[in-house]
Amino acid sequence: MEQMIHKPFRFKRTKRFKRDFRKLQPFEQAKAEALFKIFKKNPWDKALKTHKISALSQRAGTPIWAIYVDADIRALFMQKGNVIISLNIGNHDVYKGQSL
Repeated sequence: MEQMIHKPFRFKRTKRFKRDFRKLQPFEQAKAEALFKIFKKNPWDKALKTHKISALSQRAGTPIWAIYVDADIRALFMQKGNVIISLNIGNHDVYKGQSL
């Protein structure tokens, strides 16, 4: 039986993600950076509380996921093959204003 070779993920951040990341408070940025170290190893690590955002997924026609950064901060991402694309980061309004 042939073994499947797991390709490592590649990570990209959209311009919107980068802009909104800069808007976070310094302590929020630090917490996000610490969690992104876990995220880069496994985007579905239990510590991240990764969850699917059904309404956005339906609108986008592809699964959209969120991770908990802080009590009111979420980071949204999607997966295309072995590429993980960070879409946005911020408070719960990221769920409403996400244009895909």
